[in-house]
Amino acid sequence: DGTKYRRLETWYLKEASLPAPGTYAIAVTYAGGISPTSSYFSTVTYSKIDQTTTLNSVGSNSVTSGLTVSTTATGNKDGVSLVSAYNSVQDNTYTFDAPFTKQTLVNAGGGNSKSIITGYHITTAAGADPVTATATSGTTPMYQVITEIHLNPEP
Repeated sequence: DGTKYRRLETWYLKEASLPAPGTYAIAVTYAGGISPTSSYFSTVTYSKIDQTTTLNSVGSNSVTSGLTVSTTATGNKDGVSLVSAYNSVQDNTYTFDAPFTKQTLVNAGGGNSKSIITGYHITTAAGADPVTATATSGTTPMYQVITEIHLNPEP
């Protein structure tokens, strides 16, 4: 964390790799001898996703100043776009533009205040699905990162 390691990742797990239904802890292992001073995780579950050709496209971007960060994932059919964003200030109003729906907001305080949000948009046709995350706390973040993935619907 801090100024050395800023990272935002989106992962997916196909149904065949899931354990039996139940409650499970998320375990993240860092390789290469580098571990962050603080880590934050979130999970979300979607049904009716294509298990053969799951991932359609990916978009990502980062900025080192300003209140907004944007990216676009382009799907070749309908589906769902999942988005995550991270900024370097604690911001209770950190949000995505429409038509994306914010699902989670994690604010971490202390010496390394930050906000992380996740959201989604159900798409009904092929095409670009642009998204912008906006910090509105009045404090301009030192940096922001955004990722978007478009998942195909089941056939």
